[in-house]
Amino acid sequence: TRAAALDTALNVSYQLAGFAAQEGNLAEVVALVDKAALEGTTPDEIDLLAQSLIGQGTTKQGDAALTWINTGRKIARTDVTRAMADYYEGSLAYNQAMSYLPANNTTAPSKSAAQRAVPVFRRAKALMQGASAFSAAAEARRQILSNIDQYLEYLQQIANG
Repeated sequence: TRAAALDTALNVSYQLAGFAAQEGNLAEVVALVDKAALEGTTPDEIDLLAQSLIGQGTTKQGDAALTWINTGRKIARTDVTRAMADYYEGSLAYNQAMSYLPANNTTAPSKSAAQRAVPVFRRAKALMQGASAFSAAAEARRQILSNIDQYLEYLQQIANG
């Protein structure tokens, strides 16, 4: 029909997905992006929206941040954008693990703090390793992975001691 052809030409579902994202209705974003893809919205256009969602996630805290980043990952169409989500989620996990440790480096963490931090550092490491396609953050990623390896070696001794 003419209306359907016009909808496709105007990327109506894609535009509605953008509005739903602005309103924070992330479940609707996923459904509309799937519809937009069927209507001919390009993977590059969808990735722009996914990157925007991931970026919004970096401005939020806790579960809200993860929800936005994971929604961006869910609609992403390229490895680079999925890696971007992995990088930022890995950064969140790294910061969470660091929050379990004493703020200064002059006090050793307790055994319970080490036991809480180790699995979170492992998750951060797995996410950072999955983020290799996100070349924009290659140097920061390399440094974070190096830090994680050092913390894991140190903390596993405390956690198991």
